[in-house]
Amino acid sequence: MQQHSPNPPFSTINKNSISLLDKLLSPFQRSRGLSKSKETPAINQNCLVKYALNHTQLKLDICTCSHVSIADDDEFQHFYYQSLFQKSLDLSSIFPDKNDLRLKSCYSGEDLVKNISQMVTCGCKTLRLVITDYNMGHNKLNGVQTAKKLREVGYKGIILLRTSEKRSYLLGQHGDFEKMIEEKVIDVLIDKGDLKKGKEVIQCCMELASKEGIQNSTVSKGI
Repeated sequence: MQQHSPNPPFSTINKNSISLLDKLLSPFQRSRGLSKSKETPAINQNCLVKYALNHTQLKLDICTCSHVSIADDDEFQHFYYQSLFQKSLDLSSIFPDKNDLRLKSCYSGEDLVKNISQMVTCGCKTLRLVITDYNMGHNKLNGVQTAKKLREVGYKGIILLRTSEKRSYLLGQHGDFEKMIEEKVIDVLIDKGDLKKGKEVIQCCMELASKEGIQNSTVSKGI
């Protein structure tokens, strides 16, 4: 029967990892008069890992929160927004590389609220703009309800309600709609049918979010 060694040889990946960690720690080793060990890779690895845990603290702080979050149950609208932000809007002063702009597509108000809630937890200062449709399906949150919930979870960025419904209809469905506009629960109402005006408003809102530093007032935990 073949006997298995209690310390099997390391794979190439492990050896490369050890080499990388060794390079990372070499300044600390030199500063403390430590020399490279001539021991086996297994013992070397143990020494390096213990030293790393005792003398260094590595942290990757990578935020992938979206700059613009969109809620609409119509697939076509998401294609429209992709084209709008990538090709039609002039965001060069905000994003010199247009590939840096992060869009989040949500297909319901519930998904949008969940998305924004996660960004609240992140606590980052990423520029924020939310665009939501009004009617997103039976027994689903509509755009007005979504806006209220976004404010409840602490979102302080711009909210655009882009819909085909008329203002009079929205007022009939929501008695406090005008008050919501006045108090900036909803910042802007955009007619979906007026593409030119909608583009201008979204362009202005992106510039406003950047210039006035709305990203710096976007929710912090506990507010």
